[in-house]
Amino acid sequence: MENRDGFLPVGVCYDTWSDLTLLPAIVCTGQALGGPAQFRPSHRRHTMGQNLRAYEVKPSCYGVGVIGPVSEDCLYLDIYVPGRPYPGSRSVMVFFHGGGFVAASPQPSMDALMAQGDAIVVFVHYRLGPFGFLSAAESFLKGNYGLWDQTMALRWVRSNIAGFGGDPRRITIFGSSAGAASVAYHALAPPSKGLFQRAILMSGSPTATWAIQRDPRSLARQLATNLNCPYPADSEDFGIRALIVSCLRLLKPEQIDQASLNLTLAQDTATKLVEFLFVPVVDREFVLEDPKVLLGNQTFLTSQGIMDMDFIVGVVNNEGSLLFGNPAVPVPPVFGDFFDSSLVPRLLFQRFGQSSSAAAVSAVSEFYTARIPRQFLSALGVSPNNVTLDFVETLKLLKVAHAYGDPAFVIPALDFSRPIADLQSFFKGRGKTYFYYFDYCPWFTAALCTMHGLDNLYLFPPTHLHDITDARVSKMFIELLTSFSRTGIPRAAGMVQPWSTFSRSTDYSVLRLNGSPEMKPRLFSSKEELWLIRTPQLMS
Repeated sequence: MENRDGFLPVGVCYDTWSDLTLLPAIVCTGQALGGPAQFRPSHRRHTMGQNLRAYEVKPSCYGVGVIGPVSEDCLYLDIYVPGRPYPGSRSVMVFFHGGGFVAASPQPSMDALMAQGDAIVVFVHYRLGPFGFLSAAESFLKGNYGLWDQTMALRWVRSNIAGFGGDPRRITIFGSSAGAASVAYHALAPPSKGLFQRAILMSGSPTATWAIQRDPRSLARQLATNLNCPYPADSEDFGIRALIVSCLRLLKPEQIDQASLNLTLAQDTATKLVEFLFVPVVDREFVLEDPKVLLGNQTFLTSQGIMDMDFIVGVVNNEGSLLFGNPAVPVPPVFGDFFDSSLVPRLLFQRFGQSSSAAAVSAVSEFYTARIPRQFLSALGVSPNNVTLDFVETLKLLKVAHAYGDPAFVIPALDFSRPIADLQSFFKGRGKTYFYYFDYCPWFTAALCTMHGLDNLYLFPPTHLHDITDARVSKMFIELLTSFSRTGIPRAAGMVQPWSTFSRSTDYSVLRLNGSPEMKPRLFSSKEELWLIRTPQLMS
């Protein structure tokens, strides 16, 4: 754990954890872990009274876009504690960063969460890409090591956070994008049961098109081939196939990292847009079954204690903006041959796990080509009947973005929320679920409104937001999430209506979050009709 801004005493070994399995009595001086520690679940590092240099910034885990030093010895916690006195114990918020399970995340500013919410915030580093999620779907290479890292962090927090003034009975896990999908995986994972009480999912769910790998063995074979590591066909000897791990451990991490990048770049355009390669898999231990199956099994959800947890789930109004910033696809896709022949079929395959039908592709194409996202026009004060040609072209791109963003983010958020809310309704008076739609258009994004991940700016704002409405939205967002972490009920000053639960009794009301928030029942009804009813029927 690193010291931040003088909040913690420096140079004290509070304890730490890593994926080292061979030397449990290692001295905490931050030395690199060798190859033998790769591709195994993380284990507690026993410090045996040695000092941990808590004032040194540790290297990042290997991943796309890392700035600064990297190392396999990267599994550390950054713990932020407000400096002012507090009566009693503070609530604890544990954050999993996004990045598609492959990219590192810069450290956000935790100042506002600590100042406004008086919360202890824990930032978790976890293994990424092939180091965290390479899987052969076999016992010698199961995968999901990044999720095991997160679970080990949660165990440490539960056992030690009281020493920082935190309440181990009020731990909220939260995350954005892949971090949100991670949060959901923990809610469904037996190894993480009981390690937290509340959860916040910001634009991510395990049923998302990008959040689960359906063919990990093929990817493992391709990566092994690129690295000259033998990985024969499934029909050949198990022991020979298992040699892939020994081979990989002899390689430098930079070699594995580069081979992973090359493999990603070799994929077809639709796959680059829709799918990340090294992500969670069904391993029968951490992820017991396809998340859709788990969410449809109320007996399992009950065994996990879901009815006693509290959830906030949310999405933003332009989740599909990722299409515009994908470096693998320099020209954003538009309606036409590529959309109908490649992008939509790939979305449908990732959504349903089977090849698409012509009728399903047609239904999706017709739905989005016919719809104008009028909230973008109204937010800009533009009349739908008086727009320029350039703006019409922008609208076409936005509609394509929704065609991608809905099955990738919006519908998966509903996949997760609906069965949990229904179970909680059955167990009246216990856990609650809340849903938000971040429907705000900042002045600096124009027609793109709130792009995927931009809500992080309002949760982790810089020192000062110059725009008055931006500042008001940020303050409200922080108050809602931090009050939820303290009490399980999200509240904020300036809200005319209380935030109603997402449940049958409220007609699945959603908080439309912007400068003037309001509750809206069945806000996504037309999209639910398409993706949850019509398309599954047409696919079958």
